[in-house]
Amino acid sequence: MEHFDALLEKAQLTPSTLWKIAKDKRFVVRAPRKITPVDFLHIALAESLRAEPSYNDMAARLDAETGISASRQAFCKRVNDECVAFMQTVLATAMKKKIPDHGSCHPL
Repeated sequence: MEHFDALLEKAQLTPSTLWKIAKDKRFVVRAPRKITPVDFLHIALAESLRAEPSYNDMAARLDAETGISASRQAFCKRVNDECVAFMQTVLATAMKKKIPDHGSCHPL
């Protein structure tokens, strides 16, 4: 998660900014008991790098990394139109900041 934290920091996407985006996009309406928008984003990004991510894997990663136990159904319920809007806004914000890719891509 450190790599994602560094990328988010470069994009000026602080935890408070992510919470604001989540509330604006109605991904969260009230304070969640288990899966925060920041944790959801970290887990979703990390699991998206796997060949076949699953809700089970997301729940297991949350437990391993934070000690918070959530069910696969809890993750499944979070993936909805509001989740998509949240993720799209986070991605668009990061892209607007033009985060350098540490030299792996070069301008044409």
